Amino acid sequence: MTLTLRPSLQKLILEIYENGYTNSEIQKVYSAKLSFYINIWLLRDNNIVKIDERDKYNRNKWILTERGEKIAKTLIRLKKLLESDK
Repeated sequence: MTLTLRPSLQKLILEIYENGYTNSEIQKVYSAKLSFYINIWLLRDNNIVKIDERDKYNRNKWILTERGEKIAKTLIRLKKLLESDK
């Protein structure tokens, strides 16, 4: 299955990379929790994120896998490359 990295998925991956983890309460990409879960599960099913642990409120802390970190670094490099041509 090929995953299309829509802009919202890219933002979520970069948010996790910058913050170290995310959960349904601290993420800022999706306004609806259902949208967050649908997309975080899509990333999980494609081996981009995984559950690290639970926080003190028993919420999952999602972190990037090794593959997810490579994707995040590639997105950052691509963004810098596109900005340098302006």
